[in-house]
Amino acid sequence: MYSKDFLQGAFLSHGNPEVSVVRNGTQIGYRVRVRVCLRGSEGFLKAVQRSLLQHEIESKYRDEEHSARKKPILIVSSLSEVMKLINLLPLDLPSNADWDILAKTTFMISSKEHLTVDGLDKILKMKGVL
Repeated sequence: MYSKDFLQGAFLSHGNPEVSVVRNGTQIGYRVRVRVCLRGSEGFLKAVQRSLLQHEIESKYRDEEHSARKKPILIVSSLSEVMKLINLLPLDLPSNADWDILAKTTFMISSKEHLTVDGLDKILKMKGVL
């Protein structure tokens, strides 16, 4: 069994939080997606996946990210699973990734703020697009 410290260290040092805004046919014309990707060796990623399961966080392991990048990847993509992960990690620790944007965006999505033009503008400003 891996400790909470192992899980936190793995995600803070290797995890890549992603917030993407893409055009689609919704009422405001955009969709906001949050996910966390973790890249590494197969053994490492499967160890992290087991640790996530012990914390009741579902993730998807793939042997190849895509045809142009034939390396393994572990993805936490469901909103509820990303929320569990955010609640587990101490977001005030130093990291190269911006966990704060992921956390704020995830909470905005859970409260349906992203469905308004003002909410979408807030997300785009956090990402540095506006």
